[in-house]
Amino acid sequence: MGVGFLVDINLSLFFYQSVNLINALSSLAIATFVLLAKKRTKQILLFSTFAILVFLWELFYFLAFTTNKFHLSAFLLRTCMIPAALILPTFTEFVYELVGKKMNLYFRIFNFGTTFLIILSIYTNLYAHDAG
Repeated sequence: MGVGFLVDINLSLFFYQSVNLINALSSLAIATFVLLAKKRTKQILLFSTFAILVFLWELFYFLAFTTNKFHLSAFLLRTCMIPAALILPTFTEFVYELVGKKMNLYFRIFNFGTTFLIILSIYTNLYAHDAG
């Protein structure tokens, strides 16, 4: 392996950073556009919340790859998992609203309750072992 190998690694990291940033900004643009262009119904608010959570997830993920400080990167990677954990229950709420179905209260409590427990563990070793 020569110097070309190192160039390939740097290009790959730049590629992943670019994709994360583009995805984050696209999600924010879509959320903003939908909020400004449409009447604010529950469906629109849930979709925009979903898109904003994707934006936050990708933003923190992007930031984690831009630093060369291990502890900061570990902190940012854990932080990106907070909006990531909220994506699933928010998307589930959106889909139920989209198809016009009523969500069972127990399912909603389970869905958000499980997410809340995951979020509580994100900054602990229960979630992942690293320096964070």
